[in-house]
Amino acid sequence: MAANKSTDCIAFFDFDGTITNKDSLLELAKFSSGNFIFYIKMFVLSPMLIAMKLGFLSSKKAKETFLYFFFNGKSQEEMETLMRKFSSDMIPKMLKKDALERLRWHQENSHTISVVTASGQWVKYWCHEIGIRCIHTELDFSNGIFKGKILGENCNGHTKVQMIKQKFDLGQYKSIYAYGDSKGDKEMLQMASYPFYKPF
Repeated sequence: MAANKSTDCIAFFDFDGTITNKDSLLELAKFSSGNFIFYIKMFVLSPMLIAMKLGFLSSKKAKETFLYFFFNGKSQEEMETLMRKFSSDMIPKMLKKDALERLRWHQENSHTISVVTASGQWVKYWCHEIGIRCIHTELDFSNGIFKGKILGENCNGHTKVQMIKQKFDLGQYKSIYAYGDSKGDKEMLQMASYPFYKPF
């Protein structure tokens, strides 16, 4: 729920590449399958990844294909256990010192903080652990078995701004900070009073 004081400040952080020095989805897949299987599967998926980079495949479709390839058939309980363990064991090893210092600065100044990421629930668990909010891509567990599908839209590009506005009344904030490192953060940075591109 958004704060109701016009003097409040809010800060939005992209996650992968901004707070971390690695892509957390790739690291989750590696954590789950082991290095050997991971690199074999990445070789098989390489044509799809090239097609995405060239603009022939949407990021959502590419992500769903990747998720299916690595996690299809896992139960929701298995996935939740995996993501929680990854969040506690691996994410702390991926964090940028300067990004953490900036997060702490916002916390010390009592600013509202939210990570806004195309990654999934594993980021949410880390955010909750340090006491900040998280807007993220939702994995679809509607049938109890994960089949590689995303629930709704991929939290990237203009969708980041749409999802932010669904969660926060931005008119209630005096200043909006935003931190990002890629074209998927462009719209989020444009809406900020204080945008920071590749700041860390």
